[in-house]
Amino acid sequence: MNAKVCASIFLLVTGLVWGGLAVSIRSIHFNDLDRAKDALEAADFYCLSDGQDGQMRSGGFIVGRDPLVWENVSQLCKVGKMGPRWKNKAWVTLGDSELGILFTAPDDADVRAWGNVIIVGERSFLDDVEAALHRLQRRN
Repeated sequence: MNAKVCASIFLLVTGLVWGGLAVSIRSIHFNDLDRAKDALEAADFYCLSDGQDGQMRSGGFIVGRDPLVWENVSQLCKVGKMGPRWKNKAWVTLGDSELGILFTAPDDADVRAWGNVIIVGERSFLDDVEAALHRLQRRN
């Protein structure tokens, strides 16, 4: 791992802990959004790009239990309270991208680091996502 990635992860984790967000680092690891999206879809979750054109960019994507519509997920507020629109959804982004280091997330969100990929959402939903990914790992 290069020094830039190490420094970014250190700053991310330090900032999130000081910011009062729950951070947990699991055995799940992805280097990029495409691999994370592929694994999540293989685990039967739906993924939708942050961009209206559907292209995966470093900004990230939304993952959910049910099919996602861009007009609905584009309304998800990533600052302040999560609110009911976040139920069974999470934001997946890079810890180190041209957009910079993740520095904000909804107030009551749980944050998990999966290598260079960060997922933000309700704790119970993130637990379910990780359990599904662990099951997928065991099958493969």
